[in-house]
Amino acid sequence: MGPSLFHEIIYGPVKSRRLGNSLGINIIPTNEKICSFDCLYCECGWTQEFTSNNFIDSETFKNILEDHLKRLKDKNINLDSITFSGNGESTLHPEFLSIVRQTISLRDKYFSNAKVTVLTNGSMLHLPQVQEALSIIDQPILKLDSAIQQEFEIINRPMYKINIQTIIENYANLSVPNKIIQTLLLRGKYNETKIDNTSEESLNALVDAINKINPKIWMLYVIDRPTPANNLEKLTFAELEVIKTKLQDKVNCEIKIYA
Repeated sequence: MGPSLFHEIIYGPVKSRRLGNSLGINIIPTNEKICSFDCLYCECGWTQEFTSNNFIDSETFKNILEDHLKRLKDKNINLDSITFSGNGESTLHPEFLSIVRQTISLRDKYFSNAKVTVLTNGSMLHLPQVQEALSIIDQPILKLDSAIQQEFEIINRPMYKINIQTIIENYANLSVPNKIIQTLLLRGKYNETKIDNTSEESLNALVDAINKINPKIWMLYVIDRPTPANNLEKLTFAELEVIKTKLQDKVNCEIKIYA
């Protein structure tokens, strides 16, 4: 089975290796992927567009989420996280801040112990409203697969010119105590180009970036679902443990690994 889209606004909850019992929030259109990146490993497949006229409006979203949370509460289903993910980059939604505020309010009403989480590639962090949204949630999880421009372009394939150092600067300037960086480690080939962000050069560049960003946690994880690109290698847990041991004393944050 190949990569696939999420066809609902709210999905799950699903068991997440990183977030526990996680309710998925997809504010990207349910019939297309909208993202500023076109990552080789994305479970939603290849990116065709980075903008849309079909985003859900905030009031409709609020009603759908509240209905879903009510039903989960009635069934005594526990939630560890309410997680913005889905068919692309959530921060591209023009009402992202309003939607985040609504989600926090409804979380407080129905599942006060659940954390509100946003998975983001950081491409929209130059916008004040995105900065504010990430500052009021519990877990901003920020993608950083490479700190080397050429490697970043190969793995993450931005849809327009993006400088990875600008993203790193924006991560560093995000003034929140709970920043989490996530890095997917992989090897392989794409169009005859070798990919390996576990090389000494790549890991050293990531360490420099992590120390500049100063996150609370650095998550290292591996491919877990079908990918649009072939010939990508999933690292083993043992390999992740070796990498973690090598890196832990070089950074001033906790490293967590997921395989």
